[in-house]
Amino acid sequence: LAGREIDIPVVQYGIGLVRGTVLEGGSLVPVIGARTDLTARVPSGRAAVQLTSFTDVDGRFYFPGIPVSTFSIDVQKSFETPSGRVYANARLDEQLTREGQLIDLPVILTVRRPQFGRVEGTVFNESGAPSPFARVSLFTETSSFVRAREATADADGRYAIDQVLVGRVSVSAEPQVGGFARGTAIGELAFEGDTIRIDLVVRATSSVTGQVFQSDGVTPAAFVPLFLEGQPTSGCEAITPPACPVSDDEAAVVCQGRARRRGCYGATDGAGRFTFSNITAQTFSVTADGPITGQRAIASGTLVPPTASVRLVLSPVARVTGRALVAGAIPKSGIVADLLVAGPNGAPATHMFAATDADGVFAFDAVPPGGLELLTLTDPLGDGVATRSVAVTASTVDLGDIVLDESAPLVTSTSPLSGATGVAFDSVVRVTFSEALARSTVVPANVVLASPTSQVTGVLSVEAGDTTVVFTPLQPLLEHTRHALSVRNVTDRYGKVMPPFTMTFTSRDVTPPAILQLTPSAGASGVPVTTTVRVQFAEPID
Repeated sequence: LAGREIDIPVVQYGIGLVRGTVLEGGSLVPVIGARTDLTARVPSGRAAVQLTSFTDVDGRFYFPGIPVSTFSIDVQKSFETPSGRVYANARLDEQLTREGQLIDLPVILTVRRPQFGRVEGTVFNESGAPSPFARVSLFTETSSFVRAREATADADGRYAIDQVLVGRVSVSAEPQVGGFARGTAIGELAFEGDTIRIDLVVRATSSVTGQVFQSDGVTPAAFVPLFLEGQPTSGCEAITPPACPVSDDEAAVVCQGRARRRGCYGATDGAGRFTFSNITAQTFSVTADGPITGQRAIASGTLVPPTASVRLVLSPVARVTGRALVAGAIPKSGIVADLLVAGPNGAPATHMFAATDADGVFAFDAVPPGGLELLTLTDPLGDGVATRSVAVTASTVDLGDIVLDESAPLVTSTSPLSGATGVAFDSVVRVTFSEALARSTVVPANVVLASPTSQVTGVLSVEAGDTTVVFTPLQPLLEHTRHALSVRNVTDRYGKVMPPFTMTFTSRDVTPPAILQLTPSAGASGVPVTTTVRVQFAEPID
């Protein structure tokens, strides 16, 4: 209303200055042009200030006039790398508590830059001579894509490819002339700037042929989809997999898993027959998908050129999957999975083969249900190995994470302790290891307890889940004697041999010290009053 006075409450807040520096993690280089957003909230929770700035040539940002409040700093920056653009961000929460306060903040921006190395080598033909001007293809795999690189060998068969992503790679080579042949090999770049050598031998490729039948074993299964996996590589790495449906049903999950594993796709003809040509694998598995959900067939084997032939019969099957990890819980690609499947009605067992994808995941899509199978995981580029018993009691069996054993067993503790003294005569010696042992290697020749004069006779046993070796002497230990325990050539369940181990301890001393010599001698007379009296004992005294 005209002439009416209205009181408006005004709350005045003290102000301060917020500034800081954005640094790249690791190198601590200032980050130029990083977007920096500040949001300040007063005690009521209301956003009092929202400001945006970009860091200068020194990586610095400034926000003057910020009210006393709780505030957050959000930093964002994109970086161009040889493999594309990567993004990094960071967030800090702080508080201005008084007027005129200056807050100077260091912000560390963690940039996950791809790391690169170099792969080089020589392409040979089967005679051992260099294969000049061969076409070389290199594949590196991440969780989302396969990156291909191409090169041509020189007149001496030598090739080199730079800017290769760190990780596992597969390399193939084909001659320019002389019929279809190929050589494949795998390797691993371990760190930024690493250089590895991968030589390839070009050989004639192989074919996998066969026929698929319906569940009666007689009627050919016409026009059913096929998928071939090969280890270490199939030769189909460059093939773009078909688009998979976006859902979580069984067919979509199987399709998505195959797309990550980079195999060969095909289909049977009207008579149920098929041929996969130009295969470079050493072992292979062919899976046929029946028209009924959950009905598949699989055949695996070792590929001996020029041709392998298989027969598949569609039937209800289960799916067995899991993930292979190495030390540090790191998923590993290229791990070979071998599932030994018991044959029906006393028939010989058969092997199924698969390999892990970039996320360490393996899958067998057509395992006969109801059996107890043996799974073996092997790292073709290292010492890692693991085994599991698999009870196929459901349509999908997820084994979860399986950590590969990459190291030999080590002694973690002993009883008595090494260097111990005053050990009781009836003591039992225990040696604890870092992992379960192969009982067949815990034998008297490998576990020896001895004194300086003789070997101690005893009984060996293995306890605590095969992780502890127990030596029980059959006779009391010698008094006040240094005993040595030697353990060697003991292996874990995967055959890895322990490093030699030796420890010593000293048994109890129960005999009082005897006097060997007195000065002056007992009963002596006329001894000068300045004579020093000495007593020599037969052993050290306390």
